[in-house]
Amino acid sequence: LSKVNVVLVRDLDMNNKAWNAKKVSNATFDGQGHSISNLKASNVQCTGLFPDAISVTIKNLTIKNSTMTAEDDGKQNAYAGGFIGRCYGTNIVENCVLDHCIVQGINKVGGIIGFNAENTVTIKDCTIKGSTIKTDDTKTEHGQCGGIIGYVGNVYGGTSLISGNYIIDSKVEATPNTVEAESHRYNSIYVGAFQGTDGDKLT
Repeated sequence: LSKVNVVLVRDLDMNNKAWNAKKVSNATFDGQGHSISNLKASNVQCTGLFPDAISVTIKNLTIKNSTMTAEDDGKQNAYAGGFIGRCYGTNIVENCVLDHCIVQGINKVGGIIGFNAENTVTIKDCTIKGSTIKTDDTKTEHGQCGGIIGYVGNVYGGTSLISGNYIIDSKVEATPNTVEAESHRYNSIYVGAFQGTDGDKLT
């Protein structure tokens, strides 16, 4: 799916039917203040409303009472985000709400975005409430888990903005179960891990 503009004109109930969208690029999704509820997203490697995104904008949207689960790709990689699982390019999520949802993967898991790499990301005026953001602690390499974003890496001089966001009555769970796992485990109420961002500006 690429070069499209989606405008939501009413609330949408997915009735827990499987959602397995693939790669989305150069697209805009405007929720216009509406909600998507009872979304059940499950994909190998990366999952979310947009599992794999390149230069997309999502705004004015609430996702509620939904579950996003990223499955192991065979190499202990499973990236999950409420709105975007993994993204490259220039991505914006603005004025969005994750309401009473579960977002789960193995590594790089976030309430808004799981895995952001290369160039610029903006997450502004978003809210996570009543939700659980967690990693599968049965795996060795797990973690990089944050309430807003799981992982920010290699933004190559871009300016990334994470501002005006709120986390309310929510849990971020990434607990190592072995000594080896400790070296891979990073978690935070906001951003799980930074890597390769020297010289970049994150505000």
